[in-house]
Amino acid sequence: MPEESSPRHVVRAELEQFYAEQMAMLDEGDATSWVDTFTEDGSFVPPNGAPEVKGRTALREGTDQTITRLSDAGTVRRHVLTNLNLVALEYGQAQTVAYVLVVDSTKGESQITTSTVMRDELTSDGTRWRVARRVVRRDDLAAADQIEP
Repeated sequence: MPEESSPRHVVRAELEQFYAEQMAMLDEGDATSWVDTFTEDGSFVPPNGAPEVKGRTALREGTDQTITRLSDAGTVRRHVLTNLNLVALEYGQAQTVAYVLVVDSTKGESQITTSTVMRDELTSDGTRWRVARRVVRRDDLAAADQIEP
């Protein structure tokens, strides 16, 4: 796992695996495992303008609500992470930026429902990476902010 002497490309590969596993946990409805990928005091700034969610307990509550809502609607959701950029790396700390497409499938139809940019601050205890802070911004809202009247 991450060490001070780990080459950048090795850490990037570790983070690609981390994100693949993390997104699968969320998409399969495993809220407990997904929340465990955050630090105890980890935070999540959602893309819908809702307040920042802090700590695993609050993260778990919000994740459970979303999983229940999607399940009740008969929706299968997939998070497709692309263009992972390892922006900064220091021993035990990393910052990443990635694009995340949200694909919802309901009743035989699939569509990209949201295009986002995810900015993470991660920390490692030497054996595994965890998200300390995640900020997600929707592209459609950012584009709307850029439109001049």
